[in-house]
Amino acid sequence: MAVKKPSRKPAPKAAPEKLADKWRALRAELEALAGRLNIVVRSDARLTGGGGFCRVYGAPFIFVNSTLDERDQVQVIAAALAAAGAREALDALPLRPRERRLLEELAGH
Repeated sequence: MAVKKPSRKPAPKAAPEKLADKWRALRAELEALAGRLNIVVRSDARLTGGGGFCRVYGAPFIFVNSTLDERDQVQVIAAALAAAGAREALDALPLRPRERRLLEELAGH
């Protein structure tokens, strides 16, 4: 009788759902930060671009195209916060080193 070799399975990758949850959590943190800075974040599928920072009648807004994936939405919000002069607030967010590097990369630090 032949002996079967144990099959080698590749290491499991991070489930897409878990990764999406991480992006959603980071987006929620950035939206909360924007709220603390009195910046309104609005999502809209009708935007033709990704979105960004602007002022409407003097009030600060960040518009985000809701058809973008979570990572791209985080990038838009992080870059818009940086453009709004909120770099110090972004730097003060309590994040893991890996998340910090990612946020800095996305925000264009």
